[in-house]
Amino acid sequence: MQLAFFGAVNSMQFTAMNTLTLKDLGTGGASSGNSLFSLVQMLSMSLGVTVAGALLATFTGLLQRVTAINSLPAFHATFLCVGFITACSSWIFAQLSPDIRTPAKKTDPSERT
Repeated sequence: MQLAFFGAVNSMQFTAMNTLTLKDLGTGGASSGNSLFSLVQMLSMSLGVTVAGALLATFTGLLQRVTAINSLPAFHATFLCVGFITACSSWIFAQLSPDIRTPAKKTDPSERT
């Protein structure tokens, strides 16, 4: 249940970020913008895996002394921390100005009708 909810929230976050990134780009710049965004998204996902692995190793080392047999508490603590980090990213989106919600203006001369 938790993984399904986490996956749904991640999917909505990636869709929202993609929309905001490509909003003001015309058709000429959308290809380059989408490529750059995909690169940044892949880098951020690999950084997330690295952070989660480091957190898991840290919690395993800290909690191993308490519960030598069961490593489940380390996984619980890691999931909570990764969820908190993901929730903290909403602070960045809360700082967006209200004019972001307005329809995009066409900036590419080939789009003018």
